Amino acid sequence: MIRFDPEKRLLELGVGDLVRHGGPVAIRAAPYQRSRLEAGVAEHRAWQCDPETAGERDGFRAEVAVRHELELDGYRVRLEGRIDGLHRSGDGWVVEEVKTVVVPPERFDGEALRDAVLSGASYAEYRLQVETYVLMVAAGGGGTPSGERVRGRLVFRNLAAHGEAREEIVDLEPDLGAVASEVRARARAILEECLEREARRQRLGALAGDIPFPHPSYRPHQDELAATVEETLERGEHLLISAPAGSGKTAAVLHAALRHALPRGKRIFWATAKTTQQRVVTATLDLLLRRWSEGSAGEERLPLRAVVLRAREKLCLTLREGGVVFCHDEYCRFAADYSRKVEAHGIATRLRELPVVTPDVVLETGEAAVVCPYELALDVVPECDLVVGDYNYVFDPASALRRFAPEELFADAVLVIDEAHNLLSRGREYWSPSVEASSLVAFREWAATHAGSLLERLLAFADRCEEVLSDAADAGGGEESETLPVELDARDLVELEREAGALRTAMLLEGPAIAASPDDPLERLGNELRRLSESPRLAEDGVPIVAFLDRRRASERIRAVCLDPSRPLADRMARFSSVVAMSATIEPLEFFEDVLGFPRQRTRRVRFPSPFPRENRGVFIEPRIATTFRRRARDSARIPELVDAIRAGRPGNYLVFLSSHEYLREVVAHIDPARIGRDIIVQRRVTDEDERDRVLETLREPGSARVLYGVQGGIFSEGVDYPGGMAIGVIVVGPGLPRFCVEEELAREHFEEVYEQGFEYAYLYPGMHRVLQAAGRLIRTPDDVGVIVLVGERFADSRYARLLPEDWYGASWRELVVDDVPAAVRRFWSTR
Repeated sequence: MIRFDPEKRLLELGVGDLVRHGGPVAIRAAPYQRSRLEAGVAEHRAWQCDPETAGERDGFRAEVAVRHELELDGYRVRLEGRIDGLHRSGDGWVVEEVKTVVVPPERFDGEALRDAVLSGASYAEYRLQVETYVLMVAAGGGGTPSGERVRGRLVFRNLAAHGEAREEIVDLEPDLGAVASEVRARARAILEECLEREARRQRLGALAGDIPFPHPSYRPHQDELAATVEETLERGEHLLISAPAGSGKTAAVLHAALRHALPRGKRIFWATAKTTQQRVVTATLDLLLRRWSEGSAGEERLPLRAVVLRAREKLCLTLREGGVVFCHDEYCRFAADYSRKVEAHGIATRLRELPVVTPDVVLETGEAAVVCPYELALDVVPECDLVVGDYNYVFDPASALRRFAPEELFADAVLVIDEAHNLLSRGREYWSPSVEASSLVAFREWAATHAGSLLERLLAFADRCEEVLSDAADAGGGEESETLPVELDARDLVELEREAGALRTAMLLEGPAIAASPDDPLERLGNELRRLSESPRLAEDGVPIVAFLDRRRASERIRAVCLDPSRPLADRMARFSSVVAMSATIEPLEFFEDVLGFPRQRTRRVRFPSPFPRENRGVFIEPRIATTFRRRARDSARIPELVDAIRAGRPGNYLVFLSSHEYLREVVAHIDPARIGRDIIVQRRVTDEDERDRVLETLREPGSARVLYGVQGGIFSEGVDYPGGMAIGVIVVGPGLPRFCVEEELAREHFEEVYEQGFEYAYLYPGMHRVLQAAGRLIRTPDDVGVIVLVGERFADSRYARLLPEDWYGASWRELVVDDVPAAVRRFWSTR
């Protein structure tokens, strides 16, 4: 990793950084990358311990650390590396570097290797690497006397030789003067980039104090919120913010974070749960940059750089063309020859000149140059001051930004967690892996047609998987139930995952096209085993994890369920200098502090009231309709009737959110089918962003008077606004408590033991957060006016009602319970 300290005038870099600078990048799918790495590591170890050549290598040492320093333009450049092998030979020393390749034996010769791009690096890079090590050793690196003769040797070993000629040796005795010049030239290029980056940081830091607020004026309490954020970041603490929808949290936090981070050269990572939240952040940033341009009167542009990361699948041009997502330069034309095309089109320079690199920008750029948009977005990340992306990039152990080391990307950075109430459920899923029975079935079917000579070994592996998983289920008691506790043996699972890795390597040697293909059940099964094998270790470390044989789905699965993700979430947040988590539904703050892993000794909790007039919102509770699972069928027909009666008070769009898709289906069954699609819109179980946008456009139509029936916690009830009269009423039916099941009951028991609030932590708080998120869709600006109706007897229960926002009522929440909701709604509208 390149490290630059301008105060000490020191540049530290590895030999790999030096030789790869500006070189080609190969985009390879995960199966190929992992198999290739595993095979290469094994081959290196075999070569270093080869008894046949040990006698020929006098005083052989493996993995020799070397260091070399030079001075460039008043800066010290410290170059470090690790040599595969170093030994004496005659009157001097030999530096050996081993490079494993996978090429057909007929093409395995020195001339062919010189023309090839091998594993993402060119022959020229390999040669420069060895020659650089020769230079370092000749100068006394590696514990050798300086001034002695030093030669280099590139040892190519072909993994695909299958017993044929599998080793090519290229001896090198470089001109050390020429190598020193090349090293200095490359080091100077890296130094110049670091100096340019530092100069931009200095300019940006000097201007940070003048960064304008994104809006001409503050909403009530918004300036106080921004000041609290900036003060907390200055103190290196964490912050939990509870502020109602429409408070302007995004603008306040973004402005404060930029003012703090930019003068200090810190990066801001803004983590979101939904794409819509990313759009809010970029829109706010656009307002800020526009106000800067207007205020600077054409003077220096704010040299801020930001990038918005989007999921690989959403940026895949091959998928848009009807193909499949498979990032491999031998399969995807957008991955093939990636670096050359990026350089030829000057893409890196053009993207660096943009203040905000959005998904639309990388899609358009990638399509024009036939390069991968996802990789383009990642290319920009190291140069950016603000990175906006999904929670996955920070927290998910399977989806984090693998291209970058955590200390490189997150060290001394500020993390903002948007809509932080979503992180609890996401965190539980991150550490709740499973192995599907369908994965084994697919693996067997695939092996029968793709395995070739490895068929017997692959089928034996499948048998062993079934045996281990069956033994785990038997150890749990063998009962016939939907969810059966099982006992996971970490050693067995690790052994299976290792065997999966060995099989991937064997498939690679059988032929690269087999080891890396879009349809690779071995990779899927191996990943499932790897993640499941980590669960017993996490449990030993104190993370509450229980394992089940789950028969509730079409395909059985063994699943390890994380009851409380606070510890692994805390481990990831510890990488950052400060963390700011915010939401309109993050109450009680103490609950989220506990379950999200915030350390109490360095975490502040703040609450802000609504900035909008209370009289603009009418809130009513209808307690006479049953919404519990056991009793709701009795009253489900009354809900559409109540909705129509409420609508009669004033025409317009109304949003109705129920606690589950099953409940939604029960209620919609009582609506005249002729109305569906006309004045009634019903959320489908699977609704993508395009369909959601079409529905929102329908609700924006002038004079629209429709009812949208959806679910709490869904795509219409969180992360989306309905401003300007787009919706004038929200009707929430029942608290969206998690469904009663074995996992939630175990979570309740865990929380009861740890916090003595089992029901509250496992059911009540998560359920009421969904209610408040749904209700928060209504009042988003000072001019919005509307009604909120909470339907169900539990909303009149003090355990639930005490969690309602205090600015919804005067002296007591009991004021919200009314005898005749439609009449109360009519009275509200009569005064508007």
